[in-house]
Amino acid sequence: MPYTLISATVLTAMFSKVATEQNLLDGKIISWNKYIHLNPVEAKMVDSPEEYRWSSYTAYISNDDNHHVTTEKILAYFSDPVKENYRNFVESEEFKLVKYTRK
Repeated sequence: MPYTLISATVLTAMFSKVATEQNLLDGKIISWNKYIHLNPVEAKMVDSPEEYRWSSYTAYISNDDNHHVTTEKILAYFSDPVKENYRNFVESEEFKLVKYTRK
């Protein structure tokens, strides 16, 4: 099955268009974020999302600085420990149908 690479510019334009406050409040952005981080795993390119070289996932789960990625809006939905809870959200199925509200 062939894969099409989408540039960061295209993704930024797509998210800028749909990243309204309403979308943030109803959790769609969180679901999209999870979907994007799990795509390489679903495509069997890697075994876990942090193994994908071009993913921003490590910016969400580690304390390493990455000035290319803004994680605050997504991580604001999670309680302490924020990064651990975000990782659990992405990597476990039990979070799949939960509604989210910003703290």
